[in-house]
Amino acid sequence: MKPGTGQDGANGAHDPADGHRSRRWVDALVVGAGGASALTLTHEVVRRMVPRAPRLDRLGGTALSRLLRAVGVAPPRGEALRGLALALDLVANAAWYAPVAAVRARPLRRGLALGLAAGLGAVVLTPMLGLPKRARGDTLETMAITVGLYTLGGLAAAGLAIFARTRRAPESG
Repeated sequence: MKPGTGQDGANGAHDPADGHRSRRWVDALVVGAGGASALTLTHEVVRRMVPRAPRLDRLGGTALSRLLRAVGVAPPRGEALRGLALALDLVANAAWYAPVAAVRARPLRRGLALGLAAGLGAVVLTPMLGLPKRARGDTLETMAITVGLYTLGGLAAAGLAIFARTRRAPESG
C-alpha cells in the first residue's frame, strides 16, 4: 500500500476506507467553518444592536497587532487590520470547531463543550494575556454574551455535523 494514496502498489486497487477518511476530513472542515461563521455573523449582529456588546473583533485585532510587533513586523492599521484579524479568527475558530465532526460520536455534546470552553477561555484568559477587558466584556452581561456567542458556534457546528452524518447515512448503510 502506498501511504496516503489508497492504492495497492501491485495492482492499483483503491482502498474504500481512504474515501471515508477523506470525507470525514472534508466534513470536519465544513463543520468547523460553519461554526466559525455562525459565531462571527452573530457577533457582528450583536455588536451592532447591543450598546456594550463584547468586541471580539477588537480582541483579535489587538492580539494580532501584538503578535506581529513581537516578531518585528509592523501590523496593518484600520480596515486592513480588521480584515486580516477577521480572516484569521475564522480560520482559528474553524480549526477549533472542526473536531465536532472529526469524530462521529456525540457531536452535540462535543460542540457544546468546545463552544463553552472557547467562550470561558475568552472571558478568563483575555485579562491574563494583557488584552483589553472591554473586548470580551467588562460586565457580567457582556461576559455572558461572549460565552454564549462561542457556545452558539459550537452548537451550529454540531448541527452541521449531525446534518452531514444523516445526509451520508444511506451511503454507509
